[in-house]
Amino acid sequence: MYEKGRGVKQDDAAAVRWYRKAAEHGNADSKFYLGVMYANGRATPPQEAHWGELAERWAELDNEVTQLYRNGEYAEAVGVAEESVHVGEATVGDESPALASSLNLLALLYDKQGRYADAEPLLKRALAINEKALGPDHPNVAGR
Repeated sequence: MYEKGRGVKQDDAAAVRWYRKAAEHGNADSKFYLGVMYANGRATPPQEAHWGELAERWAELDNEVTQLYRNGEYAEAVGVAEESVHVGEATVGDESPALASSLNLLALLYDKQGRYADAEPLLKRALAINEKALGPDHPNVAGR
């Protein structure tokens, strides 16, 4: 909306703020668009340029994992998902709901391969992140 000026005055700084908020809550599209804005140098403070490159790479990895999963290529997807978790940790730290989304993807792949002992700690970690960041009654937490 702010990036393109749809219905509001075009404002790159506002677009970056909203994309970042959504990216921190696991929205893959926002991770991607934020990375694109940073990569293109739009409203990017110099100290945040590296974050933008990481965010763009993270979104690409998550999208690749999703595609591999849909194609049933679980073994290949695991390596990409593991890299996605590492890039996510470098991008938003280890307590962001966005990271919890990547942890859940990796755990799902482990589960599909029968690697339950590997999946369980990832699921617990993702749940703990979401409980802390979002509260116990949030839809990403409640009933899990």
